[in-house]
Amino acid sequence: MSCSKAELEILELLTRKYLAGISQVGCFELLSQIYDTKELSFLEGLNDVKNLIELGYISASYAFFKEHSKLSKLGLLQADLSLCDAFLHILEAGAQPLSNPKTSPFKVRFYDIDSNKHVNNAIYFNWLLDVLGYEFLSTHTIKNVNIRFDKEIEFGNVVDSYYETEITDNEDQIISRHQV
Repeated sequence: MSCSKAELEILELLTRKYLAGISQVGCFELLSQIYDTKELSFLEGLNDVKNLIELGYISASYAFFKEHSKLSKLGLLQADLSLCDAFLHILEAGAQPLSNPKTSPFKVRFYDIDSNKHVNNAIYFNWLLDVLGYEFLSTHTIKNVNIRFDKEIEFGNVVDSYYETEITDNEDQIISRHQV
């Protein structure tokens, strides 16, 4: 999990609301609790909200029908925001966020899609390995893989594969952690 300070503030506020029994919060209401509404500085927070949606940590729902992929950032002001299962799983597991991730973008191709019109599970594994590069993969052996699928990805989407490597205490083992 890689977030800016402002994004963490949004997640913290949504989490506090969620734990108080409020599962959805209006985007404008949320941003007005963090930013000054008189100076319109809350508009800066729309980039953070959009990024959190793209990361799959929060979702936006609307009282009106509108194609979400074409929705403007200003359109988010009319959305209700809620925490996604992916973020709730991170909270429950106490998973450590990625502290200094590197990233590589991948565009979903036609041959990445399965019969359900979603990315084939094996493709996620390719994205996890590809970011490590030839040198790393040719000098290390995979010993264990744990993958959790939280959200389906469809044709044409561009996803970022975030990753970091960590040398363990015994220095003969390297752990790589990933998030797509």
